[in-house]
Amino acid sequence: MKLEPLLAKVDEDFAGALLHWTTKMLRWMFVHNDSRGLPAEAVKKLAELNLANPNVALAVCGEAELRLIAMSLALHQLEDLFGAVPSGRVLEKLDFVALRPVLLAIQRQEPEAEPSLVAPSAAKLERNALSPDAAGLLRQGRRREQLVEAFFAGWPDPDLGEEIAQAFRVRYQALKAVGLSPDDIFGELQAFAGGMTGEPARQGAVLAVLSYFFERCDIFEDAIRIDLI
Repeated sequence: MKLEPLLAKVDEDFAGALLHWTTKMLRWMFVHNDSRGLPAEAVKKLAELNLANPNVALAVCGEAELRLIAMSLALHQLEDLFGAVPSGRVLEKLDFVALRPVLLAIQRQEPEAEPSLVAPSAAKLERNALSPDAAGLLRQGRRREQLVEAFFAGWPDPDLGEEIAQAFRVRYQALKAVGLSPDDIFGELQAFAGGMTGEPARQGAVLAVLSYFFERCDIFEDAIRIDLI
């Protein structure tokens, strides 16, 4: 703040308040947001006004006081002022950048021929204790699973599929480590890929990707194999 305009504002604002409130004004506060505080000359000016007007309590509300007021507000009041802030949990569910072109390509296409809705591996479903509902979602994803495979085969970067697979593996292991149930893990992976909301075509694309990586054992545990000799 520049000193001369600041002193002029103190005089102008206080005189204007007195003019409007006359003898009814009991308290007057000078509000500013300069983190450095008021200069000595402004503090002196306020003290002089206080001496000249003993019936009015003068006060100062600076950046520190404004911060205390803001931080004392309830969450819904802060959201009214600044808008809602996405939580860490919400941000974790946003689809990662590498997966976006896959989803965009898959949701715009339909399989050339209607495939048979082959059930996911019963042994793997049993191994992971996934419910019939989760199995049904994976079965729906099988409809477009071949599109996912074709996408990766034709993509210029041959490492894209492995990059996405690794992201799913890391996310799966993190969810498993906190003790979530298999169905909850499936739902979190679905949300992680961006498939819990939005248009049905996008959700279908996410299920196709989940089915693709489920069958290739990139997510969830593989069924235990017993070789008979």
